[in-house]
Amino acid sequence: MPERQKKIDELTSQLWGAGLTGLLKGSLIGLISGFYLNYRYNYGHNAKFFNTPYKIAYLVSWNFIFISFAIESEKIKMRKQLAMEEQIKRDIYMEEELNINKK
Repeated sequence: MPERQKKIDELTSQLWGAGLTGLLKGSLIGLISGFYLNYRYNYGHNAKFFNTPYKIAYLVSWNFIFISFAIESEKIKMRKQLAMEEQIKRDIYMEEELNINKK
């Protein structure tokens, strides 16, 4: 049982790391593109769209998108890794069973 809990903790920490990476990437993209859009379109009739609540919503949406994609891609990698580990365990088990039956 402790081995299983250790594996769960490891997978959870991988997901947290992926989420943090996605948060940082989303913040970077959101800030850079937000500053550009603010600089480019903050004058004239578009100025009303660049109030603080809209800026925050823009940044939060980029963060949400990047966190979602980072976690989903990490889950896909983890599924592949776990499937490979299970296949290795099955192969070892079958090999041991065949060797026992031959003796």
